[in-house]
Amino acid sequence: MKNLEVKIFIPSNPKDRWYIYVYDNVQKKIIHKTYKGINTEPDLIRRQIICESFKKSLENELKSGWVPKQTRESISPLPQPYQFDMTILEAYKKAIDFN
Repeated sequence: MKNLEVKIFIPSNPKDRWYIYVYDNVQKKIIHKTYKGINTEPDLIRRQIICESFKKSLENELKSGWVPKQTRESISPLPQPYQFDMTILEAYKKAIDFN
């Protein structure tokens, strides 16, 4: 897709984590981010080479039709409790008595 661009994040602090991300120029936000195997390499020059090859791979995937999922929208929220006034012991007793 033309509105998607693959970029490399290199932090100013060498101890911080590097990552590759897909940026949507229309929505002006990051839609996919990955750290896979990049930060295991201690040598910064070799880490840069890994990032460049990973970037080319993601660009080829985008050209072949791959569309990354939205990072926040694809994750469903955790279920929320419906009774806030019950203690843990009361919940256990209720669960045991449920049978």
